[in-house]
Amino acid sequence: MIFVRNDPSLMKLIAPSKISWLGELKALQNSPGPAAEQKVPLLIERAFLRTLSRFPSDEEITQAQSDIETFQDPLEGVQELLWALLNTKEFIINH
Repeated sequence: MIFVRNDPSLMKLIAPSKISWLGELKALQNSPGPAAEQKVPLLIERAFLRTLSRFPSDEEITQAQSDIETFQDPLEGVQELLWALLNTKEFIINH
């Protein structure tokens, strides 16, 4: 099945909710401890592990952090990162 960027089914799967992975990330983001900005590397790592089954390189972390910083809410940035990872050749070929 091919999804387009605004496909309602795909957006439902990656939107924050109590049962979605981004819902888990939202809970992590709101958990006690370091500020949300300090949790971004962990969110990036989890996005890579969940989609590509590997850890991100230092360069990928730096690029992802830079991209996520353009959003007011880091969770929105992680959602965009997740969308980007789902569209990589690595994901399409391996999964």
